[in-house]
Amino acid sequence: MGSAVTALADPLRLPPSPPRPVAAALSGGLLPCLEYLLRGAGRDPGGWQAAAVGELAWLGDHMAPLLAYGDAGEAAALVATLGKLLRRAMADPRVVEGVWDTWGNVWQAVPLMVSGQFFAGQGDRNRSRGGSAAKGALEAAGPEPEAAAAGVAEAAPGPASPASQQLASLLSFAACRWLLPLSRLAQHSLRADIGRGDGSGDSGRARRLLRTCANPNCANLDGDSEAGLRLTPCAGCGEAAYCCRDCWTAHWRAGHRAACARRLGGAG
Repeated sequence: MGSAVTALADPLRLPPSPPRPVAAALSGGLLPCLEYLLRGAGRDPGGWQAAAVGELAWLGDHMAPLLAYGDAGEAAALVATLGKLLRRAMADPRVVEGVWDTWGNVWQAVPLMVSGQFFAGQGDRNRSRGGSAAKGALEAAGPEPEAAAAGVAEAAPGPASPASQQLASLLSFAACRWLLPLSRLAQHSLRADIGRGDGSGDSGRARRLLRTCANPNCANLDGDSEAGLRLTPCAGCGEAAYCCRDCWTAHWRAGHRAACARRLGGAG
């Protein structure tokens, strides 16, 4: 399937029909079969499905064309299942401690399956852009204006194929379900690699480099630098701090109210 994926290096310009190996895999029921194995592995991480998933972690490198050309419902179901497995991975102490054994630990095989999807085709697309720029520089003398205009018209991209549109929709769907657990897994991995039990890898250390607004959706760009943004501590707990009343209100409604009450209750 490797040559097929190479041919699909640019996910935004997929051909209308899948390459033969991809079509064969999909017609054989690969997507529902893979989801069946993943869900079984999640229910029983020590079972045979988990062992099979560990051996199939390499499929992550070939997931994009499968999602693009597969049945939309089957592909979306697979994306949702992978998101649930990422959330379950947080409960495995081997993941939290950074002890990696992809073939013996299904929770570590799953991140490998999903991690490459958001970068599919970036390298080849960037290289093609660079190549086009170099070609333009070499042909600075260029043809006659009429011929140049015709060349531009021919080079103009057409509408995205249904496969490209489906892949874009699925990646957006995946982002909503994968990015948060992936970021938490990365945080735990860094903590394990740097800290190794002495506390130096705590994410709090990174946060102490620069105290920022506690509202995770803050988009305030006032001032010349984030370091100069004035923060006002929460009057209740004193731990969270906000750059403006709008951020305080948004975070209060999003859940800080309950967290603040718990902290005050614990202190009392």
